[in-house]
Amino acid sequence: MLDHGFNFILVCQPESHPTLYGWLAGLELAGELQQFASRRWNGRFRTILYRNALATQHPLDHTDVEAVVQAGRARWKIENESNNTLKTKGDHLDHIYGHGQQHLSAVLLPLKFLTFLFHTVLGWVEQKYHLVRQALAARHTFFQDLQALTRYLLFESWEHLLDFMLQGLEIASPPDAS
Repeated sequence: MLDHGFNFILVCQPESHPTLYGWLAGLELAGELQQFASRRWNGRFRTILYRNALATQHPLDHTDVEAVVQAGRARWKIENESNNTLKTKGDHLDHIYGHGQQHLSAVLLPLKFLTFLFHTVLGWVEQKYHLVRQALAARHTFFQDLQALTRYLLFESWEHLLDFMLQGLEIASPPDAS
């Protein structure tokens, strides 16, 4: 990242970066580790809300380190929640990432992200889809049902599939917007 001139803030958790934390412990013993602590008043006593390490190319001092930590934490939270959703909620991201001899994962990963985006937007704009997703709240269940239905039945359209699911789930279909 440094060689390419990228700006970065990387959050490094102890569980996922044990080698880094071992290195940091050595720096701390040698007195070469710079640390920053900010304590917040919670009404009864002062407490540290967040403890972690980060890597960044940004020069830090006591006036800006808290803002950089907040930015890194926000980026990590967004990335972690999105990736966990893709990996554990029916999208099977972990099964495609890295597969293929050369470029397969580079094709499949963006397609997975587009799929995730498409289903998110559908939940906002398609009332029937939204009703089915509410009834089948677990993404894993929803995708399993879609897979089973489309494996054995032929639907004329997406609309027909959603109508079939609404009827099977005994959910009143919304009135047509037309």
